[in-house]
Amino acid sequence: MEAGYFPAVLGVLLIALGVLIAANAWRSVPPRIPRRERFSSCRIGAAFGDRRGVLSFIVFGAFFGLAPATFSCVFISALGDRTSTLRGACTLATIMTVVAIGVFWYVLQVQFPLLHWL
Repeated sequence: MEAGYFPAVLGVLLIALGVLIAANAWRSVPPRIPRRERFSSCRIGAAFGDRRGVLSFIVFGAFFGLAPATFSCVFISALGDRTSTLRGACTLATIMTVVAIGVFWYVLQVQFPLLHWL
């Protein structure tokens, strides 16, 4: 076993888990709905909320730092949920920003500026 063994095995396990979850979701849709219409009821904003969050992390991380990037990523991704409110998304983003600063900035000492203007 060399250095890349663990990430490779973890990647294969995650792919297998994703396939199992997708197959279970595909089977759990009531049979009265035709297969071609099963995904027509999903919201496009929810489907791409996580991608917008990741893109905001890249942009905010490059120009503003870790804290604003984490806040924007979690806030935008949380708004993709149907049951999410602005207050709930803001609370979640604030808590996750504090956790990310604690874990990545103080404990792991990642070389990513906390705020670019400081």
